[in-house]
Amino acid sequence: SVRAAEKAAQDGGAARRPRTRGASVDPALAERVRAAAERVTGLPARVTAGRVELSFESETQLEELAEVLEAL
Repeated sequence: SVRAAEKAAQDGGAARRPRTRGASVDPALAERVRAAAERVTGLPARVTAGRVELSFESETQLEELAEVLEAL
């Protein structure tokens, strides 16, 4: 299994990279960006450290998003 292979490597002296955690985002600022993105695009938005995600369910919604962004 993967877990067994990782343990064997660790027992054999393999170095491990520490887990990295992305920089946290100010919640108030993230909410402002999420609300603005949803208002402009009409699509659900999500803000995480380092990116803004827009969810679409169909190619039609993607086409509408392209038109909105091109009009900006």
